[in-house]
This record gives sequence, structure tokens and C-alpha cells, in this order.
Amino acid sequence: MIQVKNVVGTSSHKAEQGSWKKYWEAQSQKQFPQFCSVVGCHNPAEDGCHVQLHNKSDQQVYIAPMCKAHNHTEGVINIANQEDLVLIEQVLGLASVDNTLVRISRYGLADADITPSRSDSSKLGLSSIVK
Repeated sequence: MIQVKNVVGTSSHKAEQGSWKKYWEAQSQKQFPQFCSVVGCHNPAEDGCHVQLHNKSDQQVYIAPMCKAHNHTEGVINIANQEDLVLIEQVLGLASVDNTLVRISRYGLADADITPSRSDSSKLGLSSIVK
């Protein structure tokens, strides 16, 4: 079991393959799982969710197959198998983790101290994630 947290503010970011489900399949070379990766959840896996490992020093962002409900869950989420996590390897833009605005780079999160003004965030379409 591995603990993760959702990365907030990534829904506007699109995968090169057209969807995060297709990205997950291309990177893992497996068929997208039928069920949510969250421990004890038996709902259909419908979304490729952006997650970050909880309490880890690396700030990489992964895609995890989850149901719609768990895609929008705050706090720590328990994933049954680490093999369900696929590293994102493309530039995504900006997002928020624990209410801190961060830049998602090719291999994870960088520049965690980015704090644009409200006017800057509105220009970027980020007003909903800057707290």
C-alpha cells in the first residue's frame, strides 16, 4: 500500500495521448484497470488522476487510475499497488498541492515557492487554486 494526495488544479491539463487514461496505458503498457486503485474501493476506474506521494521527499507527479469520487478527494489516499502509479513525463503547467502554487515540470513538481499575485493568477486562469 502507498499513500498519495491529489494534485489540485490539473483538470485543464491534457495528455499528449488525448486523455490521462490513454497516457497511463501507453506508459504502463497495460490496459487501464477496471476498478479504482484506492484500497477498498470497488467503483469503476474512470479517471487518470494526478497524485503526489504523501510524506516523500520527491515531488514527482503520477497518474493513478481512480473513480470520479476519489479523483476529487482531499487528504491522504491509500493506493493498493504502487504499480498503479505512472510518472508524468511531460510539461503540464501550474497546479496546487496543499494550497501551495507549484509548477509541474517534465518529471514532477518544481519551484514550490511560486506565489503570484491574485491579478497574475487570474491572467493565468489560476484564481481557483491560489489560496
